[in-house]
Amino acid sequence: MRQIQIRTAEGKKVIVPELNGSIGYKGQNQETEVRKVQWLLREVYAKGHFKGHFGADLIVNGNGNDGYTMMMIHRIQEMYKLPQTSTIGPASSTFLKIVELASSNPPLPSGKPDFGRMVDDNERFRICLRYIKEKAKGDVTGPLRDLDNGKKVIMSLRRENNTRDNAGRGIYDDLTMVMWKEKNVINNIRIFESNTEPSSRYEGSRTKRGEGNDVDGDGINDLGRVPDGIYQYSKVFHRETGRFGPIQNDKRILEENDPIKNPDYNILRSTKNIYAERDSNHDGRFDKNDPIKFRDRLNAFYTFYFHRGGSNSTGSAGCQTMKQAVFDRFCTALANQNTFYYVLVTVEFL
Repeated sequence: MRQIQIRTAEGKKVIVPELNGSIGYKGQNQETEVRKVQWLLREVYAKGHFKGHFGADLIVNGNGNDGYTMMMIHRIQEMYKLPQTSTIGPASSTFLKIVELASSNPPLPSGKPDFGRMVDDNERFRICLRYIKEKAKGDVTGPLRDLDNGKKVIMSLRRENNTRDNAGRGIYDDLTMVMWKEKNVINNIRIFESNTEPSSRYEGSRTKRGEGNDVDGDGINDLGRVPDGIYQYSKVFHRETGRFGPIQNDKRILEENDPIKNPDYNILRSTKNIYAERDSNHDGRFDKNDPIKFRDRLNAFYTFYFHRGGSNSTGSAGCQTMKQAVFDRFCTALANQNTFYYVLVTVEFL
């Protein structure tokens, strides 16, 4: 299929199949010309445009009389108030609009994406890849390189909550994904209900030490969370977290261990210090209203883990947690890989 570079109506340069003639409703089309337009329409659909507006997922037939192809074209004309012509050619406004849509993604949703309504894991993977490329804070070279090399990458999409929500027990309303490619062709993704923020049950007070560090010097420890960004985590067994891991064999090694030598890990732990966001004014939120006097106390070192939470509470003072059964499936998805890039993106703010 010969391709050429053209400009869309907005002046954007794109590479598209060369359309040598017009196609229309009357069956005068050559199959090769119809296939070129169908290729573009498949790209329009794959990019996420018009989901729910059409009665099928893909255009699969190259017949010059294919009514479904023309129905999609007619629908695009209606939606964009283009001339309702029965034929389109390489210079027509309809063809240029199809080219534009085929070369651009729609905006990412303002909240969590509705993965359940997406066509397949390939589409879910592509959306998450866009979050990494367009929304992640920091250098995305590492996670993108690992994905290209067939390694697994973890990412979470955070919906902000107040730490006092659900009577201070926390809410599993974030999403954590394990993503990887096979042979650089097949896109795989596993999606897990999770939590990425602390609950107020671990908050300090004048009478309770609580978790975290006192960053404003008022004598009360301040809860923290992992900020949006890119991190690296590794599998370890950590005695301080007790049985906070996947359900394993009865064998327990009460010391930190090399996960390569000891596969019975119970947590994921960051490989470098993480500088936390702290709720120093104790209003349950992490925002610019939190005073910070001692910036060195923002360092949480390696204490923000991935571990299992409870069934009625998230069990998190800032760690990334999931219910036991979910955490078990998450650990299964990690398989034999031991170190992972972790990308955290907030998609919905308080």
